[in-house]
Amino acid sequence: MRFWFVVEIASATVLLFNGLADGWRRKRAARRGGGLSKRDLGVDMLRKIIFALIIFLSISSLAGIATGAVPDKLIVQAWPEYSDDQVLFMETVAFPDSTPLPIEVKLAIPKGAQVTWAGELMADASQDIETTPKVNRFDDYDEVAFTLTKSRMGQVEAKWAGLKVEGENRALNFEWIQRYEAKETQIKFKVPTGSTDVKVTPQLSDISKSPDGMEVYSAPPVSLPVGQKLGYEVTYKRSTNVPAQSLAQSAQAQANIPAPAGGGSRNSSEYIAVALIALTAAVIAGAIIYQKNRTAE
Repeated sequence: MRFWFVVEIASATVLLFNGLADGWRRKRAARRGGGLSKRDLGVDMLRKIIFALIIFLSISSLAGIATGAVPDKLIVQAWPEYSDDQVLFMETVAFPDSTPLPIEVKLAIPKGAQVTWAGELMADASQDIETTPKVNRFDDYDEVAFTLTKSRMGQVEAKWAGLKVEGENRALNFEWIQRYEAKETQIKFKVPTGSTDVKVTPQLSDISKSPDGMEVYSAPPVSLPVGQKLGYEVTYKRSTNVPAQSLAQSAQAQANIPAPAGGGSRNSSEYIAVALIALTAAVIAGAIIYQKNRTAE
């Protein structure tokens, strides 16, 4: 849709400008009873320059937001009782270094979950860029959409009322449906401190300690087609309702994936800005040529 819209706008602009310029030139030539004047030749040259720049700008705009980009990795995490008595739900995506910026990101979160943070992950976690995402509501899930402009890693965090608490018994029934493409998807659960009788079904053998001392249960990375479901149940006992952590850690530490490399390919909007500067310079140069030819006549 966006491709053809840009093509049609660019084509209409070129045709309109070309028609007006040709009509004006023919009228002038007819009045003068001869060939093109120096002024007309200058205008014709300016017209050709503008044509070339319009085409370049059209191509640049088509290379704008990478809407069909597929991430190399999608990490889905659920941390019950992390910063309150419910679940911190988190998704992290990492795109290939070759993916041009900006990148449009769409992530699915549980229905009714409240987004608490979304944005870009930088090599230095203190430089992470928070953005204001657009949340689209669907029947059985919510979609979080935002754009990466500086990094090829993005993350969304949400507060989700998915934990069942009955006395000291806790239960999290987690169903994941792959809504968008990803080359590799991994699911992780972080169990709060002070938990006993922890059980994850199906059983996960990859158990590690996070920097804050909590146990992390990780499913193996898998390639999931869109629409495929995975279901897990996490149960444990905990005698206190005090959250395991008063504040969330940095987004980069939460993701537990390699930091994005610095630099990267230039944002396509920068190319458009350069083209606009070139267009302005061409118009100014054309105006100077036009004025000189007019004076010469």
